[in-house]
Amino acid sequence: MPASNRLQARRRRAKDGGRENRGDATGQPSEERPSGERTARGRSSNRRGGNADHHASTCRWAIPTLFLPAPYWWDAEDRPWACVRDGAPRALETTEVCTDCPYWEPRPRGPLTGPVSIVQAFREALEDTYRARATCRKVIEAFGPVQPFVKTMQAEERYARALSSLFDRMAVQPPRDTWPARVSAPDTLVEACAAAGRAEMERQAMYERLIPFVRDPAARRIMRRIQSQSQRRHLPAFRRCFTRALKPTGRPRGVRRGRSAP
Repeated sequence: MPASNRLQARRRRAKDGGRENRGDATGQPSEERPSGERTARGRSSNRRGGNADHHASTCRWAIPTLFLPAPYWWDAEDRPWACVRDGAPRALETTEVCTDCPYWEPRPRGPLTGPVSIVQAFREALEDTYRARATCRKVIEAFGPVQPFVKTMQAEERYARALSSLFDRMAVQPPRDTWPARVSAPDTLVEACAAAGRAEMERQAMYERLIPFVRDPAARRIMRRIQSQSQRRHLPAFRRCFTRALKPTGRPRGVRRGRSAP
């Protein structure tokens, strides 16, 4: 046999032997792979092939960490979603694992857990902005032009205009702002800062739940922007506000206007 033919035959034998040793794409021989396990090309074992519709906000086992009892909700800023399938809540480091989770199940349809329409998503986001803006105004009226409530109220004005523009694009009337008559300022500035910080964490969880239902790129950018500002600016600012209000000073802090310090 010519040398070239012997070389080709050797290469074929080596190639066939490599296939037998490697098995399938999981790195195991096909007959030894556990039953029910999909290959790396399958949808449930490869993130690139995962189902994009499988998200924490649409899974029956996922719940916003903020809605859990203490001490679980303390991690809501870093881990906004938790899985409760195994009974005890387990905070998720990332929701990317939901796209190929074999235990994902759709949420039961209902008034709170069913699919969210675009108008419903925009309405909930705008109502949240109305509430935050009205609360900031009440705090400023009670305690004076304290930060970060002044800057936050200005930001809420911008958010309200941006979200209202989404209704205009769909030729839908935005909801009327009724929150000034529905909120009041807490008794102390410490309580105001703590309540505002918790509201910002609730806002982040809300957008995490709503954004997957929004397909319009411009609308998603607006909502992502508000969510990012809440996480990067507003929440840290209210935490600093809470710390400052607790510090002892030579004058009373966090006392309503017109009241004397106890």
